[in-house]
Amino acid sequence: MKFFLYLLTLVFMPLFVAAQITTTGAAVPGAVAAAPTVVPPTSTPTVNLATAPKIVCLKPNFDFHNVDEGPDIVHEFHFKNAGKGKLIITNVATSCGCTAAVMEKHKGPKGAAPSPVSYPVTIFPGGKDLIKAT
Repeated sequence: MKFFLYLLTLVFMPLFVAAQITTTGAAVPGAVAAAPTVVPPTSTPTVNLATAPKIVCLKPNFDFHNVDEGPDIVHEFHFKNAGKGKLIITNVATSCGCTAAVMEKHKGPKGAAPSPVSYPVTIFPGGKDLIKAT
């Protein structure tokens, strides 16, 4: 049985190696090889730091540690736009699939429950908001 495994390995190994080799010429004899596509370089956009937004969060990290089953644990990340430009938030995500993060609207009538926002969210200079992680 081991003999057949060694034989198969010796027969198929060169095929696996050959499949990894790329050719620069045409695959079919007599055919013309296509010229490689040249992508022109693009310039890196410049940012004017004098008018750029700047997100500031006093405690940007939070570790829930090990959590037993039971009520949800909620942590709020308070942040503000300390820059001079509009801060545009296009998505909020967490590093763990067991944790959810959402931004909520708080500008409703007094006593009304906050509602989820639709992205993108614009935070104007000096504006504050929060992200709730559960």
